[in-house]
Amino acid sequence: MKTNTTNTNTPEIMTRREAANYLRLSDRGFRRFLEQKLFPEISVGRKRLYRKSALDRALAKLETCEAA
Repeated sequence: MKTNTTNTNTPEIMTRREAANYLRLSDRGFRRFLEQKLFPEISVGRKRLYRKSALDRALAKLETCEAA
């Protein structure tokens, strides 16, 4: 699965819903990846945020694992 990393409208820091939409995952699917600790989170109080560059790196890492 490839994501469009050239979209300039995508913020660098995203909420869970924004991150799921960016990766074209359902909210439930994104939470499953989170349960497996595949995507790094930033904790700000009770909020959990996700950095676009970290999601891209995690996705690339998953792609290389699947290719092996």
